[in-house]
Amino acid sequence: MRPLITAILLVVLCIPALSQSYQHLLAGPEWFDGSLLLNNGHEIKGLIKYNDKTDIVSVENARISKSFTARHVKGFEFFDEIAQKQRIFYSVETEDRVYKVKRPLFFEVLVDLNDFALLSKIAPIRIDKREYATPAMFNPATGGFSAGRYYGYPSTISHTETLFFLDKDGKLKPFLEIQEKEIDGMFADRSIVKNKIINPDLLRKFTSAHYSQLISYAERHQLSLKEKDGLVTVLNHYREIRN
Repeated sequence: MRPLITAILLVVLCIPALSQSYQHLLAGPEWFDGSLLLNNGHEIKGLIKYNDKTDIVSVENARISKSFTARHVKGFEFFDEIAQKQRIFYSVETEDRVYKVKRPLFFEVLVDLNDFALLSKIAPIRIDKREYATPAMFNPATGGFSAGRYYGYPSTISHTETLFFLDKDGKLKPFLEIQEKEIDGMFADRSIVKNKIINPDLLRKFTSAHYSQLISYAERHQLSLKEKDGLVTVLNHYREIRN
């Protein structure tokens, strides 16, 4: 009986700890100081909260408390006190892959180079849950068996971030896809990250004569164009050498 009881206790005791390991991924949006620009040109300053799961931005100050979709907003920005950086989002019309209709969505600006920009869009987090059950237990007082208990917790959490080039005509072109998955095992957790360049010719197209210099710069500084930070660093270097 001892091994069985030990196994049951491990399942029950591990569940709260494993759930806590995902709190940073599942945490809701925070309020930060910023501003929002409506399509009619009216700017609203105050506390900004962006929910990337619903693609809705909210603004609140002493006079107003409203929420908007990308259809009514040109853009917004706020200072992210957690990441310690200014974050800027634009509304860009894109085709919905599921419903095959065009509609505006919010994209975060990673690098703005005037004639083109690098934008990011994170798809909603996907959660796959797994249930564990304890065996039926014998009750000596009644002489019967009681049903086992079921415990569930997020066993896999995954999300996909896609980086796009936005040209001067407002057209989005996907360049890099980053898939992250957190797998929750009973005794050990593991992370899987898969990066894939969707269209490798885009960087050459947008940086033209400076492309070879950028590739040399990336190799010299051990930067990978398949990594978000590496790509951002290379494009910031492009900003410097083209002027």
